[in-house]
Amino acid sequence: MKIIVIGATGTLSSAVARQLEQRGHEVVRAAPAGPEIRWPLPAETATLAR
Repeated sequence: MKIIVIGATGTLSSAVARQLEQRGHEVVRAAPAGPEIRWPLPAETATLAR
């Protein structure tokens, strides 16, 4: 399964991402890159989970 982890640079989120990968999931890590972050995520980003 393809899973997006929001805030993947944090302690808890990075551990969750590692565990998911170890269990065979494809993990997409998302983390703030600067002041250009928009929330809610644009529709084209949200389709990654489908």
